[in-house]
Amino acid sequence: MAISVRQNTGPVDNIGQFDFLLEEDERVLWQGGPKKGFLLAGSAYRLVPVIGFVVSVVLFAFVGFRFLESGKFAGEDIVYIVIAVISLVVTFLTFMVSQAEKNRSKEQSGDNYALTDRRLIFHKGGKTIQDIFVDHDKITSIELIKKRGKNVGNIFFHQPGTVKIESTFLSPPAGMRMFRESPAFKNIENPEEVLAVVQRARSEFLKRK
Repeated sequence: MAISVRQNTGPVDNIGQFDFLLEEDERVLWQGGPKKGFLLAGSAYRLVPVIGFVVSVVLFAFVGFRFLESGKFAGEDIVYIVIAVISLVVTFLTFMVSQAEKNRSKEQSGDNYALTDRRLIFHKGGKTIQDIFVDHDKITSIELIKKRGKNVGNIFFHQPGTVKIESTFLSPPAGMRMFRESPAFKNIENPEEVLAVVQRARSEFLKRK
Protein backbone atom coordinates (compact mmCIF):
# COMPACT_ATOMS: atom_id res chain seq x y z
CA MET A 1 0.00 0.00 0.00
CA ALA A 2 1.13 3.54 -0.69
CA ILE A 3 -0.04 4.74 2.70
CA SER A 4 -0.87 2.68 5.75
CA VAL A 5 -2.53 4.11 8.83
CA ARG A 6 -2.86 2.68 12.31
CA GLN A 7 -4.23 3.94 15.59
CA ASN A 8 -1.45 4.48 18.08
CA THR A 9 -1.35 4.14 21.85
CA GLY A 10 2.41 3.75 22.18
CA PRO A 11 4.94 6.16 23.70
CA VAL A 12 5.53 9.47 21.95
CA ASP A 13 7.55 11.44 24.48
CA ASN A 14 11.02 9.89 24.53
CA ILE A 15 14.08 9.75 22.31
CA GLY A 16 13.16 6.25 21.08
CA GLN A 17 9.52 7.12 20.48
CA PHE A 18 9.42 5.32 17.12
CA ASP A 19 11.24 2.16 18.18
CA PHE A 20 8.06 0.18 18.77
CA LEU A 21 6.91 0.96 15.21
CA LEU A 22 10.05 -0.25 13.45
CA GLU A 23 10.33 -3.45 11.48
CA GLU A 24 13.22 -5.85 11.93
CA ASP A 25 16.57 -4.25 11.00
CA GLU A 26 14.85 -0.92 10.18
CA ARG A 27 16.87 2.14 11.22
CA VAL A 28 15.73 5.68 12.07
CA LEU A 29 17.87 8.19 10.16
CA TRP A 30 16.13 11.35 11.34
CA GLN A 31 13.28 12.29 13.63
CA GLY A 32 11.74 15.61 14.61
CA GLY A 33 8.59 17.64 14.67
CA PRO A 34 7.12 21.10 14.09
CA LYS A 35 9.10 23.92 15.64
CA LYS A 36 7.07 24.69 18.73
CA GLY A 37 7.93 28.38 18.91
CA PHE A 38 7.09 28.86 15.23
CA LEU A 39 3.58 27.50 15.73
CA LEU A 40 2.87 30.34 18.13
CA ALA A 41 4.63 33.01 16.08
CA GLY A 42 1.28 34.50 15.11
CA SER A 43 0.43 35.46 18.68
CA ALA A 44 1.29 39.12 18.06
CA TYR A 45 -1.23 39.60 15.28
CA ARG A 46 -3.96 38.10 17.46
CA LEU A 47 -4.05 41.54 19.10
CA VAL A 48 -5.28 43.03 15.81
CA PRO A 49 -8.93 41.95 16.33
CA VAL A 50 -8.95 43.59 19.76
CA ILE A 51 -7.42 46.82 18.45
CA GLY A 52 -9.78 46.87 15.44
CA PHE A 53 -12.83 46.35 17.64
CA VAL A 54 -11.80 49.13 20.02
CA VAL A 55 -11.19 51.52 17.10
CA SER A 56 -14.62 50.71 15.64
CA VAL A 57 -16.40 51.27 18.97
CA VAL A 58 -14.61 54.57 19.54
CA LEU A 59 -15.45 55.84 16.05
CA PHE A 60 -19.11 54.81 16.29
CA ALA A 61 -19.38 56.41 19.74
CA PHE A 62 -17.70 59.60 18.49
CA VAL A 63 -20.10 59.90 15.56
CA GLY A 64 -23.06 59.09 17.81
CA PHE A 65 -22.19 61.86 20.27
CA ARG A 66 -21.76 64.36 17.42
CA PHE A 67 -25.17 63.39 16.03
CA LEU A 68 -26.82 63.79 19.43
CA GLU A 69 -25.33 67.26 19.79
CA SER A 70 -26.09 68.56 16.31
CA GLY A 71 -29.03 66.40 15.25
CA LYS A 72 -27.43 65.63 11.87
CA PHE A 73 -24.47 63.89 10.32
CA ALA A 74 -21.60 66.04 9.10
CA GLY A 75 -19.62 65.16 5.97
CA GLU A 76 -16.68 63.84 7.96
CA ASP A 77 -19.00 61.64 10.02
CA ILE A 78 -19.66 59.50 6.94
CA VAL A 79 -15.91 59.04 6.59
CA TYR A 80 -15.67 57.95 10.23
CA ILE A 81 -18.51 55.46 9.74
CA VAL A 82 -16.86 53.97 6.64
CA ILE A 83 -13.57 53.62 8.51
CA ALA A 84 -15.37 51.97 11.43
CA VAL A 85 -17.12 49.47 9.13
CA ILE A 86 -13.86 48.63 7.37
CA SER A 87 -12.21 48.18 10.76
CA LEU A 88 -14.97 45.76 11.80
CA VAL A 89 -14.55 43.73 8.61
CA VAL A 90 -10.77 43.56 9.09
CA THR A 91 -11.34 42.62 12.74
CA PHE A 92 -13.63 39.74 11.77
CA LEU A 93 -11.31 38.38 9.06
CA THR A 94 -8.25 38.64 11.30
CA PHE A 95 -10.11 36.90 14.12
CA MET A 96 -11.04 34.03 11.79
CA VAL A 97 -7.44 33.66 10.62
CA SER A 98 -6.08 33.79 14.17
CA GLN A 99 -8.53 31.10 15.28
CA ALA A 100 -7.52 28.90 12.36
CA GLU A 101 -3.84 29.38 13.25
CA LYS A 102 -4.59 28.61 16.89
CA ASN A 103 -6.34 25.37 15.93
CA ARG A 104 -3.52 24.47 13.54
CA SER A 105 -0.94 25.04 16.27
CA LYS A 106 -2.91 22.89 18.69
CA GLU A 107 -3.23 20.10 16.14
CA GLN A 108 0.44 20.14 15.17
CA SER A 109 1.77 20.44 18.72
CA GLY A 110 1.56 16.67 19.15
CA ASP A 111 2.95 15.75 15.72
CA ASN A 112 6.26 13.96 15.28
CA TYR A 113 8.01 12.66 12.18
CA ALA A 114 10.61 10.02 11.45
CA LEU A 115 12.66 9.05 8.42
CA THR A 116 13.91 5.48 8.27
CA ASP A 117 15.92 3.60 5.68
CA ARG A 118 12.65 2.15 4.35
CA ARG A 119 9.88 4.69 4.80
CA LEU A 120 8.49 7.85 6.34
CA ILE A 121 6.53 7.81 9.59
CA PHE A 122 4.09 10.56 10.54
CA HIS A 123 2.80 10.51 14.10
CA LYS A 124 -0.38 12.61 14.27
CA GLY A 125 -1.02 13.72 17.83
CA GLY A 126 -4.20 15.76 17.40
CA LYS A 127 -7.75 14.75 18.31
CA THR A 128 -7.27 11.35 16.66
CA ILE A 129 -3.87 9.88 17.44
CA GLN A 130 -2.57 7.79 14.56
CA ASP A 131 0.57 6.78 12.73
CA ILE A 132 0.89 7.09 8.96
CA PHE A 133 3.52 5.16 7.00
CA VAL A 134 4.73 5.96 3.48
CA ASP A 135 7.26 3.70 1.75
CA HIS A 136 10.06 5.45 -0.14
CA ASP A 137 9.16 3.78 -3.44
CA LYS A 138 5.57 5.06 -3.26
CA ILE A 139 6.65 8.71 -3.41
CA THR A 140 6.47 10.29 -6.89
CA SER A 141 8.01 13.68 -6.01
CA ILE A 142 9.22 15.73 -3.06
CA GLU A 143 8.63 19.47 -2.66
CA LEU A 144 10.21 21.88 -0.19
CA ILE A 145 8.40 25.09 0.73
CA LYS A 146 10.58 27.26 2.98
CA LYS A 147 9.15 30.05 5.12
CA ARG A 148 10.41 33.43 3.95
CA GLY A 149 13.19 34.77 6.17
CA LYS A 150 13.11 31.75 8.49
CA ASN A 151 15.02 28.48 8.66
CA VAL A 152 11.69 26.65 8.87
CA GLY A 153 9.71 24.95 6.14
CA ASN A 154 7.42 22.18 4.92
CA ILE A 155 8.51 19.11 2.97
CA PHE A 156 5.66 17.56 0.96
CA PHE A 157 5.77 13.96 -0.24
CA HIS A 158 3.52 13.68 -3.27
CA GLN A 159 1.88 10.49 -4.48
CA PRO A 160 -0.63 9.79 -7.25
CA GLY A 161 -3.89 11.51 -6.36
CA THR A 162 -2.54 13.65 -3.51
CA VAL A 163 -2.35 17.44 -3.32
CA LYS A 164 -0.37 19.92 -1.24
CA ILE A 165 -2.14 21.73 1.61
CA GLU A 166 0.02 24.43 3.23
CA SER A 167 -2.70 25.86 5.49
CA THR A 168 -5.89 24.37 6.91
CA PHE A 169 -7.57 27.80 6.86
CA LEU A 170 -10.69 27.71 4.64
CA SER A 171 -9.90 24.08 3.79
CA PRO A 172 -12.70 21.55 4.40
CA PRO A 173 -12.24 18.88 7.09
CA ALA A 174 -10.33 15.79 5.99
CA GLY A 175 -13.50 13.69 5.87
CA MET A 176 -15.21 16.12 3.47
CA ARG A 177 -12.34 16.61 1.01
CA MET A 178 -12.54 15.30 -2.55
CA PHE A 179 -8.81 14.68 -2.51
CA ARG A 180 -6.06 13.17 -0.37
CA GLU A 181 -3.58 15.46 1.31
CA SER A 182 0.08 14.88 0.56
CA PRO A 183 1.86 13.76 3.75
CA ALA A 184 4.36 16.37 4.92
CA PHE A 185 6.98 17.23 7.49
CA LYS A 186 5.47 20.59 8.48
CA ASN A 187 7.18 23.57 10.12
CA ILE A 188 10.44 21.72 10.69
CA GLU A 189 13.78 23.42 11.34
CA ASN A 190 16.65 23.15 8.86
CA PRO A 191 14.34 21.83 6.12
CA GLU A 192 17.03 21.83 3.43
CA GLU A 193 19.27 19.59 5.52
CA VAL A 194 16.37 17.25 6.28
CA LEU A 195 15.47 17.15 2.57
CA ALA A 196 19.03 16.11 1.71
CA VAL A 197 18.84 13.24 4.22
CA VAL A 198 15.45 12.18 2.82
CA GLN A 199 16.68 12.19 -0.78
CA ARG A 200 19.80 10.21 0.13
CA ALA A 201 17.78 7.62 2.07
CA ARG A 202 15.26 7.31 -0.75
CA SER A 203 17.99 6.92 -3.35
CA GLU A 204 19.72 4.18 -1.38
CA PHE A 205 16.42 2.41 -0.76
CA LEU A 206 15.54 2.39 -4.48
CA LYS A 207 18.97 0.98 -5.32
CA ARG A 208 18.30 -1.95 -2.99
CA LYS A 209 14.92 -2.71 -4.56
